[in-house]
Amino acid sequence: MLSSGLVPNLYTQEDLGRVRDEMKSAYKLAGNTEEIPDLMNKFFYDRVINNVHLAYIVSSDLKIFSDQCRSFPALINNASFIFYFAWPAEGLYEVSKVFMKNIEPLAEGMDV
Repeated sequence: MLSSGLVPNLYTQEDLGRVRDEMKSAYKLAGNTEEIPDLMNKFFYDRVINNVHLAYIVSSDLKIFSDQCRSFPALINNASFIFYFAWPAEGLYEVSKVFMKNIEPLAEGMDV
């Protein structure tokens, strides 16, 4: 999916027919005049490819991440990486304190 932007055989022909019906106005607004199913499908897939965003979260410290990058080159070629480092305990405490200050405590004996 990362390299092509598509999941093969995700849609049946019936599903694609409904998609084409729903996007006719957008297809025509984009300047397309001929309602050829293959061209309409390409228009739909191009929009998906340009607008889909995936989040893949993994620890970069793990050996498995390096193995996956070697096994699936699209992880490197078609992705952006944001590396976060571990937060210190004091930072975690301060952030949680801010978000938890307005939370009412549970009544005594109440099950969670």
